[in-house]
Amino acid sequence: MKSAALPLLTWREDAALARLRRERAELQRRISALPAMSHRRVALTERLKELTARELKLSLARTRGRA
Repeated sequence: MKSAALPLLTWREDAALARLRRERAELQRRISALPAMSHRRVALTERLKELTARELKLSLARTRGRA
């Protein structure tokens, strides 16, 4: 059984997760302001999917102690 990493040792991962969450929130705000059939909206939605996948991957690795 592995012990969880101490919070002081995960500050880089915490900062990376916070940055990804801020970027996602900003993208969601920008997407909501665009028309539904906008090409820019499609591009930003794709970027949002990529950021979400990166956030989930980092979060999962962190909970497993491999971040």
